[in-house]
Formats: sequence, structure tokens, C-alpha cells
Amino acid sequence: MAFFRARTALNTLKHSRPVWESVREIHILRTITEVRQWRQERFRNKEKVGFVPTMGALHQGHIALAKRAQEECDVSIVSIFVNPTQFRAGEDYETYPRTLDKDIALLDAAQITAVFAPTAHEMYPNYPAPFGTYVDPVDGDKVAEGEIRPGHFRGVATVCTKLFNIIQPCRSYFGQKDGLQCIVLKRMVNDLNMNTKVVICPTIREPDGLAMSSRNVRLTPESRALAPTIFEALTVGEKLWNSGVHDVEEIRKAVQAHLTSSERVKDANPEVWRPEYVSIADGRTGLNLAPGSKITPFEVIKRVRDAAIAKQKAEEDEELAAKAAAEEAEQTARRLKKREEEEAIRQRKEAASKSNGSSNGSSTHERKLPCFTADAAANQAATSTSGQPQRPASQSAEEEAVDDDTDVAAMLAVAVRAGSVRLIDNVLLKYSKQQLQTEEAEKD
Repeated sequence: MAFFRARTALNTLKHSRPVWESVREIHILRTITEVRQWRQERFRNKEKVGFVPTMGALHQGHIALAKRAQEECDVSIVSIFVNPTQFRAGEDYETYPRTLDKDIALLDAAQITAVFAPTAHEMYPNYPAPFGTYVDPVDGDKVAEGEIRPGHFRGVATVCTKLFNIIQPCRSYFGQKDGLQCIVLKRMVNDLNMNTKVVICPTIREPDGLAMSSRNVRLTPESRALAPTIFEALTVGEKLWNSGVHDVEEIRKAVQAHLTSSERVKDANPEVWRPEYVSIADGRTGLNLAPGSKITPFEVIKRVRDAAIAKQKAEEDEELAAKAAAEEAEQTARRLKKREEEEAIRQRKEAASKSNGSSNGSSTHERKLPCFTADAAANQAATSTSGQPQRPASQSAEEEAVDDDTDVAAMLAVAVRAGSVRLIDNVLLKYSKQQLQTEEAEKD
């Protein structure tokens, strides 16, 4: 899908930089080490992290991004860093609005989990010396804002790569207002296999249509009054396309004409208002569509469909990953429970063993008594008043031999040949009786 962008140069006001002060409960992280420690805790808790990169001077567009991150993830973190590598010499790096106290208060009120607010030296240790390694998007300086600000997207891609590596977010949120930036970063994340999902959110606008931006506070009253013309011009292009005009050059000329000759700007001071570019670009690559090319409805529908399929697949993959994580957590819980049960059994056995050892050592008489089973005990209980056991009707010849024979060795041989545990128990019982009789006789 094509997207329209227009930009004008506006005179601005200068603002001073406020002094840093920390604010209450929200996690305020100033160093990379602090962020990584905070992130490790999120890993241990298996929490999904949503990230919103900003340069501060926050407005309701930023807050909308942060709230969406908080809603869709377990925790949210917002970075506030005016990145020097995306500004050219002579641009507004030094005068870019910095309102850190206010920003943190806004995020705290929105219940955002954490803020990462590093210094330039924290992000670029040798600053202001040139940085040694950059991520440089192909064709980043060939179109629209990249053509007017050479090196801008190299700085944006580099700092976002650094922030993604430091924070390791599951999802990263950007506003659609910076359309070309969104294309550059989505392509970078895909090309470099970065483990984050880029989420593009709708542009938040002022009541008169001007897109919310941190730089809006620096507009002079005259510039601010003219600024809504940008949105009006983009709307002209959209209406043309919706009416069936799909020629790129025709739409571009109509947008350009509104920027230069509409009622609001026709008498504007050229030093205050001058259009810099109108771009109608491929929504996948960011490259300008060639004059004479047409944006066909079929092409748009196909791309929308492809985007919907890709989104559905990403959601399914995310659901499968969440299910796998839940199953793994359940298996881990089962393993832990099994270990606890095994340990409890081991401890009971150990306690029983110690108890038996203590009771067995209480007298010589008890040490000589062998253990015998419930069958033998039942047989003993069935002994008649005459001292002779009552044989069951089903008693075998081997059992009779064991009952009648008084020689323990002979009885044991019969029982082993029969392979009967019951007979062996009977032998043990007889042996116990013999031992008792022998001990009583010795005492007498």
C-alpha cells in the first residue's frame, strides 16, 4: 500500500533543558547495567516486555503507545533519549525539547513499569567522538526525509539496534506518523533477525488534524496556525484515490498544490512556510513510486490481504509460543512436585528405619525375632487352645510337612521347593517359636 508524506520547514522557538530529578515509584533506570538487571528479573518471571522508544518531550501520542504496550504485555518500558547520531550538524539537537521530570510523571500516571533515561555518554562512551559502528539502511538517504536529512535513518537504525539489544523487548511500538521510519525499522528487524515484533500504531492528532509531535511545542504562533495544512493536503490525496484517481503523479500534484496555494497558506511568509517534499511511496520499501505508475485497487487489496495473513500467522505463532511456555511451566511444576513427593517418601523411610533400628536394639530377645507376614500372623491367631494350629481345608501336603516337621532346615527345604512365600513365612514363625522356647529354657 502506498503512503503519503509531506513536510514543511517551520520557524521554531528555543527551549532550555530542565534539571534531572527522579520521581517516585516507577522504575527509573539510568545505565545499561541497571536495564539488564531489570530485564533479567523479567526473564526469570517469564514476563512479556513491551517497549516504546522516544526522545522525550512526551505527548498523548507517546502515552497512547505506552498504554498499548502495557495492555498487550506484562510489563512496559519507555526509553527517553535524544539521540545525537540522527541529527546533522546545524540541526536542533541542542535545542530539542527536554522535559524529563514531566515525562516521567506522565508515564507514572499511566502506570508504565519502567523508564530508561541514559545520557549520551552512556549510549556512546566516546561521545562526542564519532561512533565506530553503524547500522546503515540501504537507500535510507534516497527518499523523502532521508533525502533531506542524509544520515538520519542511519542514526535511527543504529540507536534502535542498541536499544533492542539492551532491553530485548518482545514487542516494540512506533507511531504511524513516522511512516518511513516504520518501514526502515521493520525491514531492519526482519533482515537482522532481531527478536522483537515491531507494532505500528495509528497517528494521534490534535483537534485541528496536526499530528502530535514533540517539536510542535517549538512552533511559533504563526507556524502553528499554518501547520494543519499538512494534514489537509494528505486528505486531498486520500480523497482523490478513493474517488478512483490512481495515477501517482496526479495525486502528488494535487497534494503539492494544496500545500502551496490553499486559503490558509497562500499569503504565508516563505521564510515561515515552504514545502520540502511530497512523497507517494511503496509501503513495503519506502521508495517513491515512479511518475506515471498507478496505485491499482487490486494491488492495494492484495497487499492488505498479505498483511492480514502475516498478522494472523504472527498471532498464531505467538499463541503457540505462549502455549508451549505454559506446557513447559506445567511440566516443570509436575517435576518439582514429583521431587517433593520422592523426598517426602525418602524422609519417611529414613525416619522409619531409624525408629526400627532403635526398637530392635532394645533387647537381645527382640533382636532374635525375625519379621513375619500377615499370613503367618493369621496362622498364629488360628492356633487352638491345645497349642496346635488349625489347618485350613485347602492345606497342601507341603504345608502339612512344614507343620509337622520340627527340623527348621528340612522345613525350609520343603518351602523353597514349593516356591511358596506362605510356607517360608510359616518356617520363620516356627523358627521364632523355637527360639523363644530355647531362651525361656535357658532362663529357667
